[in-house]
Amino acid sequence: MARAKASINLLPREDFERTILGRIMKWALTSFRFIVIAVEFVVIAGFMLRFWLDVQISDLDDEINQKAALVSSRSSFEQEFRSTQDKLAVHKQLTDKANQPSVYFEEVSRNLPSDTQLISFAKSADSLEIIGATLNEASITGFVKNLETNPRFTSVNLSSISTRDDSPLVEFVLKISTINTI
Repeated sequence: MARAKASINLLPREDFERTILGRIMKWALTSFRFIVIAVEFVVIAGFMLRFWLDVQISDLDDEINQKAALVSSRSSFEQEFRSTQDKLAVHKQLTDKANQPSVYFEEVSRNLPSDTQLISFAKSADSLEIIGATLNEASITGFVKNLETNPRFTSVNLSSISTRDDSPLVEFVLKISTINTI
């Protein structure tokens, strides 16, 4: 005896579709099908977009590497150019008339006693600072008097005088105001 094929339908069609629960089930089954299809399209579009973005990132990386190679190939020229600029700035500073202490240095060295030596000579806009050392205080006094009689200097001030235990020299600091006619 052959068995008859039985079909099981859990959702009866006739009376169930007319009930509220039946209508909700029918709407849910058809609507969610469209929602699932729309979500699948979004996922597929995102997947395809990833490939396009990967190509864009790869192109940008290649462009960055090319530009980095160009910059690094020009770095030696850049260093040489900056070095030349620094040298020109130093040359300009050294040859600038306002920074030329030669006339004042000549005046100071002309009045310098023979037993006195200059340690430092600094010139600002309208003053000089001289640091020197000598064997006795009388040389400092003579040096200051000679500088005071010079018409290029308006005032000469002995700002400090000191000695050290390990040296026979007397160190002094002079601050001199100058006339800016040079």
